Amino acid sequence: MKFSERLRDLGLKILTRKGFKKGTFTTGAKHIRQPASSTVASKETVDTIGGSPSARKAQRGYYHLASAAKVLEGRIDALACSIPTGSTILDIGCNDGTISSALIDRGVLKKAYGIDLENIIAHERPEFEFIEGDIRAMDIASLPDADGVLLLNVLHHLIRSSRKRAQEILDGLLQRYKFVFIDLGSFSEEEDRGWRRAIARHWNSDAEMWDSLFQKAAWRFKLLRYPAQDGGHRVLWKLYHTPYELREFSVVQSFVKTPGSWPGDKALLPIGDVNELSKPPAGRVIFEKIISAQRDIFWVKRYLPPLRPGVASMEYEIWREVKKNLEERKLSSEKNFAHLAVSELVEFPDPRVVCAIYEPDILASAAVHFQDWIKFFDASDAYLLGAFAARTISMRDLRRVKIIHICDFQAVSAWDGIKLIDFEPNFWARRFLLDKGE
Repeated sequence: MKFSERLRDLGLKILTRKGFKKGTFTTGAKHIRQPASSTVASKETVDTIGGSPSARKAQRGYYHLASAAKVLEGRIDALACSIPTGSTILDIGCNDGTISSALIDRGVLKKAYGIDLENIIAHERPEFEFIEGDIRAMDIASLPDADGVLLLNVLHHLIRSSRKRAQEILDGLLQRYKFVFIDLGSFSEEEDRGWRRAIARHWNSDAEMWDSLFQKAAWRFKLLRYPAQDGGHRVLWKLYHTPYELREFSVVQSFVKTPGSWPGDKALLPIGDVNELSKPPAGRVIFEKIISAQRDIFWVKRYLPPLRPGVASMEYEIWREVKKNLEERKLSSEKNFAHLAVSELVEFPDPRVVCAIYEPDILASAAVHFQDWIKFFDASDAYLLGAFAARTISMRDLRRVKIIHICDFQAVSAWDGIKLIDFEPNFWARRFLLDKGE
């Protein structure tokens, strides 16, 4: 008897008729993907969020993987520093509850609700409540009340299943809760995975993907950049749908800048008290790193006398016009500007201060003035920066003026592309506009 005939006698026809396919087994209503090898399964191998909707398995042993374990402490540290003490958190895709449990142990969280496809919680405790379910099928309005959300390494799998539904979930969470912490797969990861192919179908870079996914977030705080499982890096963000008034804060550190135009000569020098300086700092400005009551970090540029308060308000005005111009450019058919962005300024109660969302990658980078772009960026990016600098904006009685003529803004290489910063008005603009306004 032939081997195929023996298999037929053993019921192969029945298996085939019930949906048996290479690499899978069908057991009742459950569809289980067969592991590719006997080694520990990767995130993609047991991926159920991005795979078949009927699969109901969470990944076991994820935080024992070397790639996850080596960055776990850094991710927990970043979260612990950014979550207000005593918060209640909704942990979507909580796995075995390791991260929420660690935050409870540190006294950061009062309560955590964990959501995942099945209960594999390894840290049973009264402060942690598990909810079994698939976030794709849940109504955001029916989720528990909480201060914020952890959506950690989940969204790229949701995108693989449905980009539209992934966007709806993120937008709904942002609107329902005060803040959302999120990290997700990156274009810097080159391993061939389903989610990696999915994001590449919709976007061309991390910068473009983040701009698209985070479009409903008014504030985006970068907290951490950490190595990913298959090479590359991921970024941990804290997102706000609605900004708050920056009234309560404390100064973490003050700085003065060194004079000089070449990036290698520039530096920020920490100081104790500005009143102890032997001479006025360069540019008559000091910089401060401050932290709000909500545990968010901001970057402050404080103009010192005899500079008039109107200089700070002019910088805000220029920034708003530049940001609007760049957003219009991005919405047009010109996709070359997708990796350009403007640092996010924040209203501040002091008229001599310009305040921005703190970006750790920018402060670690060398800021490059207009005349140095060609030396630090490739030819295509230098051309784009020059073309954008030549765009005109509206400025009071000047009506239309080129961006580069009214401010010597700077460009830096950031985690999310090229950032445009420091829109301090040039001296002629200060003299002309401020004198005219008095």
